[in-house]
Amino acid sequence: MIINFFAEYMKGNNLGKIANAHLVQADRSLKLALDERCLYLAEQHSIEVDFPKTGISGTLREEDRTREYPDFMEKEDTLSTYESQSILGKLYRKTKDIQFSVFNSEEFNEVVAVNVDKELIEPGFESQYMIADANYKAYARDMRVLLKQFGIQSEAELVSGSINELSKFHTVKKDKDDILERIQKSLTLLVQKHRKLFERNLTEDIRTKRASAYYIVAYDVNRQYSAQGMRFESKAKLEARKIENLKKNEENKKAKSKQEQQFFSFPWLIAGKYLCRIKQRNNRAHN
Repeated sequence: MIINFFAEYMKGNNLGKIANAHLVQADRSLKLALDERCLYLAEQHSIEVDFPKTGISGTLREEDRTREYPDFMEKEDTLSTYESQSILGKLYRKTKDIQFSVFNSEEFNEVVAVNVDKELIEPGFESQYMIADANYKAYARDMRVLLKQFGIQSEAELVSGSINELSKFHTVKKDKDDILERIQKSLTLLVQKHRKLFERNLTEDIRTKRASAYYIVAYDVNRQYSAQGMRFESKAKLEARKIENLKKNEENKKAKSKQEQQFFSFPWLIAGKYLCRIKQRNNRAHN
């Protein structure tokens, strides 16, 4: 009886097909997930999920069967795809563009100059700068260990989960899905560790200032700010410093190593919600 039940379940299992049909219909309809066919498919999906308990299978009507997939579903086994105009499709293509530029850059591990966003500067961040700098260095060490452990080439690959190539040791020992899960767990533990360092016994006001300091130590490559008396330089001085630093960067370009790799994920993974609040507040003030 158990064998017959299992065979019947495997024969009529439509869970994946119903889910795919729901996603495609929601992508195509102006009503999104509130489309009548989507509501029907959602109900059938719920029934199908309970099949092992109830013995009742969900129904996938012929008109609901998927024959053409949006590009973001990456159905490489079918020729029938279309360019989705939904937010999922737009995000998918934008991400693919970024992924391509990261993986095809010979210099993605180089130190690069970036502009510090003034709207992420919190008054009083100076008091937290030294702590932020020390914590950034600890974070960078942990990230390098993780990158080396799994043979991952860049921070972008590690944080996004879109890994171009794993070390041969890991691909031989276990399948890729298992390794990716281990990588994600390792990154999660790393982030949790550093969030505890960030939030420990601090008031909201101090956390906000520290978040801003975290951002600065990660993004202020040219060190426009010092631990004491930090402030934005005048425009003329800033332009002069930029020219000076560009020259220095060119001179030192060959000497830079992966040990100097920047970790832009530091402020966002550890203190992202505080940075978003700072940005929103300052943006509203300027508007």
